[in-house]
Amino acid sequence: MIRPVLIATLCAAALLAAACGYSTRSLVAENHRTIAVPIFENKTRRHDLEWEVTRAVVEELQARTGLEVVPPDADPDLLLEGTLVDVDEETLSRRKFQRPRESVVFVTAEVSVRSPRTGETLVPRGPVSERESFSPVVGEDVRTAREEAVRALAERVVRRLEQAW
Repeated sequence: MIRPVLIATLCAAALLAAACGYSTRSLVAENHRTIAVPIFENKTRRHDLEWEVTRAVVEELQARTGLEVVPPDADPDLLLEGTLVDVDEETLSRRKFQRPRESVVFVTAEVSVRSPRTGETLVPRGPVSERESFSPVVGEDVRTAREEAVRALAERVVRRLEQAW
């Protein structure tokens, strides 16, 4: 037999969660079920980074939304298009003999989301940037920092889509 105190506690927790605006539902509008994400265009000198960014965005969409990712020719409800416009590495501080102590990787893309059926733009084309620092002194490298920056960029892209609703 369940105790009345336990029932009251569970009800209070449920009410509290509802009052905070918390929801387990996707923030994407229910009338959109599918999205296509063509490979990002790459205007940078970093070869193959467009594949990394596209894959990260698709994984983030699948993890955070209820949208099914489909090919562009599958008549999707939404089309997310992106272009990598800048990838840069900058040294923040140096050690003796000019060896880098800390560096940072910047990744910038321009992204838009529209309905290919109606032509309506949900997320107007605009820049999305992310940065990740790393320290060669403690064994971190530019590759790991770039992977983290790409993952964070993908999160930011999906957040922009969710904010459109």
